[in-house]
Amino acid sequence: MQAQVNPALMAPAVDSAVQAWEARNAAEDAKTAGPDNPNPGRALTLPSRASGTSIGFIIENRLTDTDIKAMHRIAERESVVAQARASWIEGKTLSSLLIF
Repeated sequence: MQAQVNPALMAPAVDSAVQAWEARNAAEDAKTAGPDNPNPGRALTLPSRASGTSIGFIIENRLTDTDIKAMHRIAERESVVAQARASWIEGKTLSSLLIF
């Protein structure tokens, strides 16, 4: 309950998990470093009005390997954050059940 009122309570656990994930990614990036995509295309920008995910928009704006990797990395990071939060909550829930 306290984390709902003050999410900063779980911040150390989340920060630790994110830092470990970033360190693993930095090591992997160092191994796979190479020339950038030789045909990077235009920078991906969102349409002026929300139209949902459009394959036509993606094709028209030439979604590149770099863009896909960036989106994958963002999704991975959010997964790490969610897993760290879930583990923290689970640990607090289990410890509070053991007290009673």
